[in-house]
Amino acid sequence: MMIDKRLIRTVPDSKRYIMANVAMQWCALAANIAMMAAFCRLLERLYLGRCATADLALTAVVALAAVAVRFGCHLGGIRCKDLRFAYTPDREVLRGVDITMPRGSFVALVGESGCGKSTLASILMGRSRGYTGTVTVGGVPLDRLDGESLMRFITCVSHQSTLFKGTVRDNLLMGNPAATDADLWRVVEQVNLAGFLRGEQGLETRLASQASNLSGGQRQRLALARALLHDSPVYLFDEATSNIDVESENEIMAEIHRLAQTKTVVLISHRLANVTGAGCIYVMQDGRVAEQGTHPELVARGGLYAKLWNAQQSLENYRKEALA
Repeated sequence: MMIDKRLIRTVPDSKRYIMANVAMQWCALAANIAMMAAFCRLLERLYLGRCATADLALTAVVALAAVAVRFGCHLGGIRCKDLRFAYTPDREVLRGVDITMPRGSFVALVGESGCGKSTLASILMGRSRGYTGTVTVGGVPLDRLDGESLMRFITCVSHQSTLFKGTVRDNLLMGNPAATDADLWRVVEQVNLAGFLRGEQGLETRLASQASNLSGGQRQRLALARALLHDSPVYLFDEATSNIDVESENEIMAEIHRLAQTKTVVLISHRLANVTGAGCIYVMQDGRVAEQGTHPELVARGGLYAKLWNAQQSLENYRKEALA
């Protein structure tokens, strides 16, 4: 059956995204069936003596772990070992990074601009390939996971989260097409956006392209609400609170801390006051991990983190005094 492309163009961008998401779910189911069929064929070959037990064991581990990640039943956290990445041969951005993010942990990545934080985030989200070293997600090598599986495992909220022209409902359903109205109102309540929406047209409130008719803080809170609907095992926040009002920053950080009680949370932030509650802080410098530890440990150590912390505290105190 042929579909008129002119008909597709009449569908709003947000609804097209939902339709594509549903199609991806069906494709993922077909891929899982194919993977398990291949595993059964391997079992048959083992029974007939045509393959080695070691081959079966390796295939079983990778196949079953990949299926677990695809369905959100992750087997562990994220591990980077001797991770290296370069945009050009003469510009190595990551230089042997070793980071462990255990299941259920709250991990922060900090450092000055250009140290490699966002590049690492880009690799974890599958956007940057061509790295060397190893990266495992839920025990599975990152390069063995397709994009859909990775999206099930990790939800990213950046400082430039994409919002589509359409309604608030359309944008929220991208996080979970099966969500009910009760689910949608629950997450907008969590990010303190419900009051604003009730004063507008509720879930039918219209958004311009990139939600340009909302404030920066409202856009980020809506992006966070959509991310909460996705309900993935891991949440990655890449400068999600930069360039927004203080009230929105505080509300988003409060939700991040709530998420950290039940999910694996990775927080990238230039503002160190936002990472003090992390279970482990990795301090990056020139593409390497320069220090790691909790906030009190790093401050007491008097190294790079302590210098950055003291500089930021001095600047914030100066601003408070200037406004007093």
